[in-house]
Amino acid sequence: MQVQFIDGHGNSSDINNYETRDEQPYSGVSYYRLKQIDYDGVYEYSQVKVIEFSKESIIQEFRIYPNPIEGKKLTLEFSKESQEDIRIEIVNMQGSLIEVINVLKEQNQNVQILLQSKYKAGVYFVSVTIGGQVSNRKLIVR
Repeated sequence: MQVQFIDGHGNSSDINNYETRDEQPYSGVSYYRLKQIDYDGVYEYSQVKVIEFSKESIIQEFRIYPNPIEGKKLTLEFSKESQEDIRIEIVNMQGSLIEVINVLKEQNQNVQILLQSKYKAGVYFVSVTIGGQVSNRKLIVR
């Protein structure tokens, strides 16, 4: 199953980085690899990466509100308290990291984020990492 197709930068001797996210991963073990296709149709595959997702984990049990957001105060609400620290990354549609927030385990049931002026109207991805597990949500800023 293809997660996403991304056009390359063309002929280049520079190193180019690409990024994508599987917004609806299967529960359990998933296998990922990249397929690089040259202009002449020749292709090669990367090494396979194995990722385990658990629907029962706390990371799947959070919500973002308001979404879409028009104000400056965003809340991430977790249905359970985590026994581990939480890392929150907010990325724009171009893949640029806008903000990183680290939340200590003692303070992590509800997390409030004040959106600064660097958040222009558009679509962002909120990535939450707890204990090596990652979950993503789409955020719309108006």
